[in-house]
Amino acid sequence: MEKLRLIKYPGSKYNYIDNLKSIFSNYQNITTFVDLFGGSASISLNVEYDKMIYNDIDKNIILIINSFINTEYDDLQEIYDYIENNYKHINAKNDIAKNEYYECRNYFNLLYFNSNKNMLGLFYFVISAASINSMFRTGPNGFNQGYGYNKIRIIDKTEFYQLKQKLTSLLIYNQNYSNVIETYKNTENALWFLDPPYTTENINSKTYKHNQFNYNDFIENISKIKGNIVYTDYFSENKFKKLNELRKFEYTILRKMRNLAPAKMSQDYELYECIYYTN
Repeated sequence: MEKLRLIKYPGSKYNYIDNLKSIFSNYQNITTFVDLFGGSASISLNVEYDKMIYNDIDKNIILIINSFINTEYDDLQEIYDYIENNYKHINAKNDIAKNEYYECRNYFNLLYFNSNKNMLGLFYFVISAASINSMFRTGPNGFNQGYGYNKIRIIDKTEFYQLKQKLTSLLIYNQNYSNVIETYKNTENALWFLDPPYTTENINSKTYKHNQFNYNDFIENISKIKGNIVYTDYFSENKFKKLNELRKFEYTILRKMRNLAPAKMSQDYELYECIYYTN
């Protein structure tokens, strides 16, 4: 089966699924997988364990996930049919398509925002692919990402039900990550995948949803976890040292990073994205 993808999402590890699965395979007898900062569920959608736990604090990504769980393909087809009949040029990737994109975005936000959350989630799934960088972003009145000269997301019935089946199998939480750690910290034969907001050790960064994330609090929280940990972040000798004060960690470099938002780093400061993992 090809890799499953729900939506593009800031910080998604979709492009590193194979790297991560290679590390996951080192751990034997795993029965519980915890995707603690699950985002678009790109990792949870592409691994298989007896018990799959997904968590993300962003209520809108949870909305999209639940929309697949609670609807059928005919509901998605209803959105496709309306777009086809009323916004015929939306996939043309030109200025006419741009105008239709904004008209379509506004129409569905008004239609579903206060009435049908499941259909709203499906609409988010469809429209976000045509936005800038095909990225998902919402505001107080619904989806608000600008037009990116891309095509809307169209999937067939087979792919819809592949996504639905996998998402339905997840135990889904919409909580602060520390609450999930408290619930499952002593779980035996567990593998924890952690993809938190990237930040320096001494900066309180805000995610795109303005939730506070403090690195030192993060280290304190993961110290409670008894299972195996695979953790993505930028590479830092200080971070590696702190992790090894908890237990034995190793790391592998993924790529050189172009920037680190929201922390502002000097141009001559080289950052590398890596995977830390317990040995």
